[in-house]
Amino acid sequence: MKFKFVFTILAIISVLFVACDDSATNLGKEIQPINDQIYLKTDTFHLSSETYAVDNIISRPDSFLLGTFVDKVYGTTRADILGQVYFPKNYKYYDSSIAVTEPDSVNLLLVFNSSFGSEKSPMEISVYELKETLQYMENYPSNLDPSLYVDYNKILGKGVMTVVNAVDSTRNTSVSIKLSADFVKRFFSTDPSIFSSEANFYNFFKGLYITSINFGSATMLNISGIYLNLYYHYTYKSDGKVVKGSLTFPASLEAKQVNRIFHPERTLVLSPDDEVNYISSPANYYTRVNIPLKRIRERVNVDGKHLMVNSAILRLDAVDKKGTSTELPYINNMLLVKESALNNFFKDRKLTSDTCAFLAKVDSSYVSSAEVYKKFYTFNQLATLINTELSKPLAEQKDNLTMVLVPVSPGYTTTSSSSSTIPTPTSINQNSQLEAVGIYSGKNKKIPMKLEVVFSGF
Repeated sequence: MKFKFVFTILAIISVLFVACDDSATNLGKEIQPINDQIYLKTDTFHLSSETYAVDNIISRPDSFLLGTFVDKVYGTTRADILGQVYFPKNYKYYDSSIAVTEPDSVNLLLVFNSSFGSEKSPMEISVYELKETLQYMENYPSNLDPSLYVDYNKILGKGVMTVVNAVDSTRNTSVSIKLSADFVKRFFSTDPSIFSSEANFYNFFKGLYITSINFGSATMLNISGIYLNLYYHYTYKSDGKVVKGSLTFPASLEAKQVNRIFHPERTLVLSPDDEVNYISSPANYYTRVNIPLKRIRERVNVDGKHLMVNSAILRLDAVDKKGTSTELPYINNMLLVKESALNNFFKDRKLTSDTCAFLAKVDSSYVSSAEVYKKFYTFNQLATLINTELSKPLAEQKDNLTMVLVPVSPGYTTTSSSSSTIPTPTSINQNSQLEAVGIYSGKNKKIPMKLEVVFSGF
């Protein structure tokens, strides 16, 4: 009995000794040898950035700009349209033994869903015929020279319009331009072979050049639809009855169009020390962002363990445009892409990837103290890119990784029913709409551009 008592006392004392030992709080860690501990750390890296002017983009418009718009911040943008129209395939008029077919008129209908600039300023729209056929698979630059394609001796028609006097429909506004009687005679043909193939039709009619460059300096239209309408009538030989008909030739996706964009005057004065960087479309300004790989390598110390970047987030804070003179809306979709891949990215119709190109949509957060919504873009999937760059062999390592911010227009075939799921784009084109944003640069004293990195060692 005495032995059992002594043993019990010793057991209690040992428990109390452990309970009072501060090292007891480390029991869970001590299961793993100290050299095998996993490090988890965070760091912030300020970035350098600069704005530069863009000469052109690949023109693949899903809508078109037409006219001239002057913005006090981003300068002057001028736009016109070169395009083919699609034809009613295998269309045939009534047999000449049944009825005589005669043309009445041809007009060009331009449908636009928005405009920039003065709604009362007059704008003359001139229409010419193309002398060269546009090639469907060709990647035409937005600043192409129209004189290579346009027959300026073949003006088809022109008309003066103002936005405020344009014809209103239930959803859109439109303007109609009546084309010349000479063009009506040339464009009308009852030869069925013309409508039998694309080659035959485009050999017969190569396309249109639509411009306001001759007159108008304060209005830009956002054209959503272009339709060439031919009106004709049948006269039946049996009883002389007259029946009217029409054919529509749309500027659809099956035909080639190019939105020519150029900037005769840019007003930004750029400096590497700018506290604000600018991105503006179409084909106006991009911003380079330099990720400091060498500095990251030097600072992500994990005591010789295997380095893993778990998270890398770049947030771009937008300048509130209420404090500027720009009338352009915020860029809706922004692409962050490696500069080395930029030239071929749009040419080869590439998509986003976790090692090259990243897409962000403009977002906002409410600041109650200022009673405003702050706009921003967040690229939160850069970890794989940084890991890939840091793990390259010594001979391939770079001091900096240069990325470019590009305004884009992504396309989607399906959308997720879940609001928390971001759909994956099936196409990404350079933005052809008037949009712009100023973002705080790496030199900004209050909100510098920075990369937030979470990394571990194991």
